[in-house]
Amino acid sequence: MTAGTFVERSPARIEGLSTWRAMLMLMGIVFHATCWHEGHPLFQGIVLASSTFRMGCFFLISGLLGGYALRRRAPHAWLRQRIVRIGIPALFAYATITPIIGLLLDAAPPTAFIPRPIPFDWYHLWFLFALVAYAPLTLLLHRLDRTTGMVAGVERLCRILPGAQTWVLLAVALASLVPMVLVSWMLDQWTSTTYRAPLLQLRLIAGYAPVYGFGFLLARSALLRDTMIGRVTAPVAILMLIAAAYIWQFAILPMPVRAWTNATLVIGAAFGPPAAASLILRSALAIRSVPPFVQKLADASFTMYLLHYPIIVAIKIALVSATRDPGIAFMCAIPVAAILSYAAHRRIVLRSPRLGFLLNGRVLERRPARDDLSGEHDGSGGLLLPGAPRTAGTASVARFGPTALSSEIN
Repeated sequence: MTAGTFVERSPARIEGLSTWRAMLMLMGIVFHATCWHEGHPLFQGIVLASSTFRMGCFFLISGLLGGYALRRRAPHAWLRQRIVRIGIPALFAYATITPIIGLLLDAAPPTAFIPRPIPFDWYHLWFLFALVAYAPLTLLLHRLDRTTGMVAGVERLCRILPGAQTWVLLAVALASLVPMVLVSWMLDQWTSTTYRAPLLQLRLIAGYAPVYGFGFLLARSALLRDTMIGRVTAPVAILMLIAAAYIWQFAILPMPVRAWTNATLVIGAAFGPPAAASLILRSALAIRSVPPFVQKLADASFTMYLLHYPIIVAIKIALVSATRDPGIAFMCAIPVAAILSYAAHRRIVLRSPRLGFLLNGRVLERRPARDDLSGEHDGSGGLLLPGAPRTAGTASVARFGPTALSSEIN
């Protein structure tokens, strides 16, 4: 059996991708709990690990699921729904949540050592605007796939290149690195220091567009998927080299040079996601089922991501001002933000069609029974295998392909 093939027992689902998607989003709670104290050794390690793979892998999975969705839906209907389901929460959160964050930061006492708010900052919401920007890119790739034989050309290269997986990972990384470097240079030349921090997210939006596009290609080519996840040697080697560069730059060098530090971070952000995504997609195939609470957590992850940041800001302002210990604030902020944002989703958002639409772009429903094998999205983010046997305990072999993944990211 190849790496892209697996045995699944009825009810047949690939829970792995939706679980990983939620995990990558919820890792943002841990990442944002480090804010304003990134120089702390523990926090620095968390920031480096997150910037190496988290959002890049998230966008790759988004592109993969978008590529599958356009196989079974009219392109313009998909685009309209996509804009609504991502754009409405983005605009609503930007109009309501970011002003709250700004007010909290503005009210912070000087003893908290927290920077003043920047007008019109988008804070943690930048990824929503990235997904909106990538939606037309998905449509463009879909049309190119239909008219130019783009995927067939990629498959020919995979067949003739020795060590194709390594070449694929490096090609995607370089395609990501070039726009990151270009946008970084443009920001250095043309922006003021006041808006440099929030505008640096444009570097990631531009750099991760090729990663998102690569996810789309994975949805359209079984050969490319098998090449991507066939071996672990190359992706592990790339990630180890990135880790070694980080250790040298941030732990060994006594006086790191700012230019070299920035270069190391950009290279890690470009080369890390393709390699990490290769391992994540392999692990997604190994996940046969997840506990009910993990499923509920995945359902709530979008709401939790939108709501957690102002909670973290409030907790850190209060605790750092009182204790002056960022470690205590960090350890308290993570569980409190997670619990409160999860409770808000379960107790408020799920019960309000209006809030469900504003925060998730659709009217939410509680998880239905798990006996639907229709192959459609089951409302939970679970990915169903259409045509799987209905007799419990009967094994079936399914490909990690368009019949196995018939869902799109929220």
